[in-house]
Amino acid sequence: MTDSELKEKIIESWTTNHRANLIDISALRCFLGNKFRIKTKGMNYDKIEEAAVNHLTPDTLDVYIKGLPEFGLLIKDITEVFGVSAYKASNMIKSGQVRTTDKRMKYSDYKTTVHIAYIPDLIELYKAGKMTPKKQVAARVANSVQSIEASDDNIAQALYIINKSAKKSRDTKNSKYEEGDHSTCHASKTRMLKLYHLKDEAMEKLIDEGRMEYLGINRQELPGHETNYLKVYALSGFTFHTPCESRDINEAELLDSTITGLISAEQTRKTDLKFSQAEALLKKYIA
Repeated sequence: MTDSELKEKIIESWTTNHRANLIDISALRCFLGNKFRIKTKGMNYDKIEEAAVNHLTPDTLDVYIKGLPEFGLLIKDITEVFGVSAYKASNMIKSGQVRTTDKRMKYSDYKTTVHIAYIPDLIELYKAGKMTPKKQVAARVANSVQSIEASDDNIAQALYIINKSAKKSRDTKNSKYEEGDHSTCHASKTRMLKLYHLKDEAMEKLIDEGRMEYLGINRQELPGHETNYLKVYALSGFTFHTPCESRDINEAELLDSTITGLISAEQTRKTDLKFSQAEALLKKYIA
């Protein structure tokens, strides 16, 4: 796995398994306020967790690790991300190869102490070749992608996931530029462009094959009185935008609705695919 793919898998596991519940609510409030200027006053726990998930991207992963001592993976998560057995994951923790933060957790009918593994230690072991996945696990992951049909519905979901993830990197790029963190800004821009390129290539092929419906042109009003125009396409209930050159603008195709500001990175639609599956499906489709 590349560094980007590894980070995506870590984030996918952390969010899917709701590991925000490992972090004290007060610490999470302070972290979101200090790092992302999010006002959490009046938010219930679900909204705070949603905000934490929405701002967690490969570009901000290190910020979460450094800012939240209880941000990490449990044994179950290690097996999902790295493909090793639970026995091996447990041994790495017991032997001290991976540092942990121990936390007493209360569930509905019992209490237990969980070991929250320090992610940089896990990554270091992985890069050192000490976390080779079991063959059957690796085969299962490959098969899960191969078995996904390139149907309109699946490709639409994949485009939606990739598009929203690109917009998260866009937002990180913008905020880090304002903060003067040019290293993170550059990394976020690189990731954003890579994902947009994948989306654009897939859309171009879908349009050529006549699988996407052209809806018209949206006007987008940006701060500073800047106006953009975007072509709008639909596929299986999802809509997507592509830039529209001024020479291609046809007044008859302009839609009544106007987009104000940047399109949100928030994922408001439920999808059945994971990020890794979405990325693999689009790459397979355009190959």
